[in-house]
Amino acid sequence: NDVKNLVQFAKESFGPVEHVIACAGTALTGRFSERSMEDHRKSMDLNYFGALHAVYALLPDMISRRSGSICLVSSGAAL
Repeated sequence: NDVKNLVQFAKESFGPVEHVIACAGTALTGRFSERSMEDHRKSMDLNYFGALHAVYALLPDMISRRSGSICLVSSGAAL
């Protein structure tokens, strides 16, 4: 809902969203053997699914307008 609310606010304030750069990320630190599956799940929730929330919130309007672009960005640290 936070992303949908932000998108709605942006559309009401500035008009249609034409371009989005989705870049959410965090890196896990420490030894792999010391990380839990929950650590990896939280990382994937932010790094991957966080960006998808933006795409799903914006894509329907872009498709209906037949206009817009989406760029998904990551870093090596997110891997």
